[in-house]
Parts: sequence; C-alpha cells; structure tokens
Amino acid sequence: MKYGLYLLSLMLGGCLASCGSASEQAIEDTWTPIAYWEVIKGDSVMICDADKPEVETTLPLELIAEDYQVIKLDKEAEKHSIYSKVIIAENYIGLYSYNSAPFSLFKKDGAFMRYIGSFGEEKGQYDYVVNAQIDEANNRIHILPHNLNKEPFLLTYDLGGNFLQKIPLVCKLGAGSFNVDVNKGKVLAIGTEVRSQSDRYRVWEQDIEGNLIYGIYDDNEKNDDGMGNTNVSLFHTDAIETFADVSPSIYSNRKEKEYLYHLNQEERRLVPKFQLKTKETHNYELPSYYIVEATKHGGNAETQTPRIIVSKKTLKGARFNGFITPEGLLLNHYTLLAKTRNGYFSLLEKESRILERIQKTDKSKLTKEQRKKLEQLYQQLNSGKNDDTILFMAKFKK
Repeated sequence: MKYGLYLLSLMLGGCLASCGSASEQAIEDTWTPIAYWEVIKGDSVMICDADKPEVETTLPLELIAEDYQVIKLDKEAEKHSIYSKVIIAENYIGLYSYNSAPFSLFKKDGAFMRYIGSFGEEKGQYDYVVNAQIDEANNRIHILPHNLNKEPFLLTYDLGGNFLQKIPLVCKLGAGSFNVDVNKGKVLAIGTEVRSQSDRYRVWEQDIEGNLIYGIYDDNEKNDDGMGNTNVSLFHTDAIETFADVSPSIYSNRKEKEYLYHLNQEERRLVPKFQLKTKETHNYELPSYYIVEATKHGGNAETQTPRIIVSKKTLKGARFNGFITPEGLLLNHYTLLAKTRNGYFSLLEKESRILERIQKTDKSKLTKEQRKKLEQLYQQLNSGKNDDTILFMAKFKK
C-alpha cells in the first residue's frame, strides 16, 4: 500500500447501531436524577450536583456518532505527540502541537500532504500554533499563532500551504477559539482571559480588516452572582457551525460555580445553560449530553479522574467511565473529549498502547460481532513494525 499507509477496514457508516449494544433509553434507565432546572435572571439553567451520581456507566460510541473510522497516520505524525490537537474537515485532518512540528495537513486516509506555514519570525511564519480552522469550501486554513507579546493576529493560507494574509485581531485570544467567515468578511472570536484594558472583550465579532462589530465585556467583578463572563466554559451558536455541535471547555477556578454559556448572536449576549456545583473542571457539550471531567493533578489520570455525564432530556446522570467503540474497546482517556472540534470526536493514541488495551479487554463481555472486529483491529495493528500514531474519529449525530 502506498507510503505504507492503510485505512483500517472499520468504516461502519450509518450501520453503527447494528453492533448489538443497548439503546440510549435503556442505558439512561439505569441512571438516577442528578440535575434540575432553575431560572436565573430570566434564563433557564440546568443545575447539576457533582455528588449525586449513584451509578457508573459507559456509552457506546455508535449511539451518538456515525462514520466511525480508525486511521493510521503517516510517519510525519510521529513529530507530534498523542496530546496534540486535531481538527477534522470533510476531506482533511489537521494536526498541531506546541513546537514539535508546524501545522501538519493529512488526507482523510492518513497520508501526509504538507506543512502549513513554518516556524520563524518571517512573513507567514509563527512560534507555534495555538488554534486553527480548516475552511475546505473556501480553500483556506486559518491559524492562531502563539503571540503573547505581540499584536494579536491570525494567519491565513490556502490548502496548498501558500501564505495569503494576516488578519489583525481586536483583542488577544489566549488559547481561545475563532471562526473566520470568508464570504461575509467576518471573524467571531472567543477569548480565554482578559488581562488588560486592551484585551477587554471575552467574545467579539470583527471584520477581516480588524474593525470591531460588537464585543461582550468580561465584567465578572461587576456581577454578584458568580456568573461573570470570566467563567465561560462553553460557547455555542447555531449561526456558526464551528461552535454549533461540540466545543472543548475553557475552565476557571476563580469561582466555586462553573457555568457553560451559549452565545446568542441576535441579542449579543452570553446565555447560561448548565452549571455544575464544583470547580476546576473540563466541560463539554454533546447534542444530547453534558459531560464534565474534573481537572486532574498528578496520579493516574485515566483511572482516577472523576467524570460525570448528564442527559439534557431526562436530567438523569451517572459517573461516566468512557466510550465503547464498535469493537468493544473502552476509550477512557483523560480529557477524552479535549480534541472534539467541529462536530467530530477524535482521539490520538500510539499503536502499542492500543494493542495493550485490546489484550486487557474482557472478551467474554463482548458480542460475537465485537469480538470479530476487535480481533481484526488487533491483527491489523500488530502487523506493523513501527509504533505508529492511530486516530480514532467519528462524527457526532445532530
């Protein structure tokens, strides 16, 4: 196979639900009520108690996602770690990390295409990539570089890696998110931290030239209810697909209360949607669930990190132990959803660690179909000579 790459034959398309796993309702029937609704300043907010879950659960990935694939990435992925960030588009995969390699563009089958930009201080170069957006429809890749002591900006390239322009930003984004709408000439930006008067907005919209359209202030100290924008955990807007389905968390330990907000663009305000009575958490929103993961300091993060799942519909929840793949493999990694972007679940892992997980899996608890698929995965991975980087990915159902 060309370049020694192969797409593991595990693409299940729209037939994922045929693996013999329980239905979503059947799984939730074992959960207990852990949340309730409360009206706060006119907004309905789901309040969740971290001490309430009485049962443990896993969730079959096929219940909430489709187009599941396991992909072996080209050797260029070795320059990144399994903790690198992933961004997935219709036909491309982007990989970026601290400063081990420039933004790396792969085809959907795992074949390496090219680097986008490079390290340096010249035009079109950067220290390292903090965040990125692949706009396949408009032949664009937008990169947020590390620019802590510089004027904030984005760098724009085409998919061929050619540098096109620098987009000045109204405020510094930190490790925040953004979406560039080339057709409308607008940028929606979501910052992580307001450090000075020049970085005064938590959320703002601007034009490509860097002119402010509107901004939402970080006015945490002006509020007496702990709902200041400093504690923004999640942004969501139906108008911008980038933030519409699933978004990683931004957490703060300044308050005992942590809220997840949606962005109401029409009213130009942040709307509180979910609150967990604890602090220092990674908060994630799926189409049907909220998942909250405690921040882990030391120890075995995979086995000792509390994680809670709660249903938006039933308000029932449980201690969440991870996703079960169609092969019956348990994915319970720390920050399990940290690489979830643009409606895709993604997880990087080294080949050797997957083989170890397969060997430790209790086959007696799997269906006949799962055992067959697990054996296929083991044989395909075990046939390689290198400890390659493997990408698990699936598209969340809306």
